[in-house]
Amino acid sequence: PTVFKNIGFSDTRSALLASGVFGAVKFVSTILALAFTVNRWGRVTGMAVGTGFQGILFFILGAILKSKPPHGGPIQPASIAMMAIIYLYVIVYSFGMGPLPWVYSSEIYPLRIRELGQMWFTALTWACNFATSRVTPILFVKLGWKTWMLFASLNLGGAILCWFICPETKGLSMEELDILFGAISAEQRAADIEKVLQGHADGSRLNVPPEGR
Repeated sequence: PTVFKNIGFSDTRSALLASGVFGAVKFVSTILALAFTVNRWGRVTGMAVGTGFQGILFFILGAILKSKPPHGGPIQPASIAMMAIIYLYVIVYSFGMGPLPWVYSSEIYPLRIRELGQMWFTALTWACNFATSRVTPILFVKLGWKTWMLFASLNLGGAILCWFICPETKGLSMEELDILFGAISAEQRAADIEKVLQGHADGSRLNVPPEGR
């Protein structure tokens, strides 16, 4: 409700109703994303494009809030427009930065530390969620519309970092991920596979020392 009160839904009932619709839109969008797009779009492409689009939406929202600030009383058209932008944001989030980081995190860790890596990823995610929920109301009071510009800048910066730093993992096997993240060279992996195949061809059991992940 705090977010919707910030954009002009000053009445508690209307803010709660808008928040309820927000939750419903997020739920439906997430189900659709998990069912139809997670394994079709690239992980990095989805995260980078989604985060960049979120940044653009936040810039637009901040600009509207600056030029048409709410003054209490009846809900203004500008407030409805900002509400629509927030709903569009959560749809984009549900197809991008909602599910994809969890998929990406489950793929990038070597098997020997995957449980530990997922544990820290989950803990850090919820710690950031908690911090955001505590800091955002303070930012609305201190910065007003500039809060959305801050969020926009962070999202656009994150999109750039994601696009240029994170390697794509879609469609790669665990062996290929080893090579992608430098756990083993492509030549060594090919040599190991050749040894195994040669051992099967000779009818013997050949133990190849595990390397990489």
